[in-house]
Amino acid sequence: MKPFGVYGLFEPDPDMRALLRALLDVAEPTAGALELVTRGLAPDANMGLQRLIPLALSKPWAARLPPDLKERCSLERRGAAIRAFAYSNFAISIVRMLNQDGITPLLLKGYPLGRLYYADAALRPSYDLDFLLKPEDRSRALGCLQDKGFEATHPEVLALNGAAMPGLNHGANGLEMRRAGASFDIDLHWYVLQCSMWGDADAGFWRRAVAMEVGDGHAVTLGASDHLLHACMHGRQQNGVLPFRWIVDAGLILTRSGSVNWGTVVATAREHRFPRPVGGCLVYLRDAIGLPVPLEVTDELSRAPMPAADRMYFAMDVADWTEWSLPRKLVMKYLSYRRLAGSAGNESPGFFTWWKSSWNARTFGELVAGIYTRITAPMRRREP
Repeated sequence: MKPFGVYGLFEPDPDMRALLRALLDVAEPTAGALELVTRGLAPDANMGLQRLIPLALSKPWAARLPPDLKERCSLERRGAAIRAFAYSNFAISIVRMLNQDGITPLLLKGYPLGRLYYADAALRPSYDLDFLLKPEDRSRALGCLQDKGFEATHPEVLALNGAAMPGLNHGANGLEMRRAGASFDIDLHWYVLQCSMWGDADAGFWRRAVAMEVGDGHAVTLGASDHLLHACMHGRQQNGVLPFRWIVDAGLILTRSGSVNWGTVVATAREHRFPRPVGGCLVYLRDAIGLPVPLEVTDELSRAPMPAADRMYFAMDVADWTEWSLPRKLVMKYLSYRRLAGSAGNESPGFFTWWKSSWNARTFGELVAGIYTRITAPMRRREP
């Protein structure tokens, strides 16, 4: 991966970029791209690369892979189809379960993207079911899932009672749940976007949501414009699994949906105060990948004003937070608070009240103890 650069996101290296272009039928694969597919077929390959393999094997150019990989390719195709069938049944069972309790979830990421924009859902493997809940449905949904044997992988997040104050990294925007023996996990979301977690942040997403039948159950999902925004803002960040599938997702939304409303994209980016980060993603998709993104849209996004605190937040948010020093994490903590405090019509608590809630600290003393624990953690881990 390239470091944070001109587009405001982590960029794939040339071979990965060539593979992504080939997956989107923008260009023929290079030798380096084919070598990446070969590496992705190895059992110990990076998971981010492995997730691209089913789509790669569906392309005519997959015939150029080395002959000795023929059996491995055949096994991978069959395995992808079996996993997709099991995943679909899992999704149907969860949606049916929620429907029986009067809950209609808003499906995010893997399941709706695979169904709506890929030629076959098996070409976009997923390992958990992501969905959004309205605030009034959270407690009932949690009770329903727990009754069916699902348990939180991070039980401490439950102590927030669904309030999910921003600042707890992924845990703040939902709850991962797992059931013994299940092949797939559940990822409940309190908000559509990790960077926009305030009271009515998702009102527009819910208003524009479209119906989606899931077996004999019913759910809703984002419209094409909002799926594109979500793919960009979720995918632009660095993580340990080569986070470049967002480029394929965004590319297929752009080329197959036929219903991206650029006015909605610009208006929503302005509303959530991230026009320039979205603009950087869209410029990259057009200039580096070769996808159809109007120049006037990216020009408007690049010129849109952004508060200084938001510009700094998104400049830092793209970095690998696991390598940050404590001072850098504390700066990001304050910038996260400014995102909340700056939202229209929001009556945010004071910074330290919010900070205590985000760390689940009941008193100021517990907050200080938490800071001390984080400061001394590197010393405790140091080898003697």
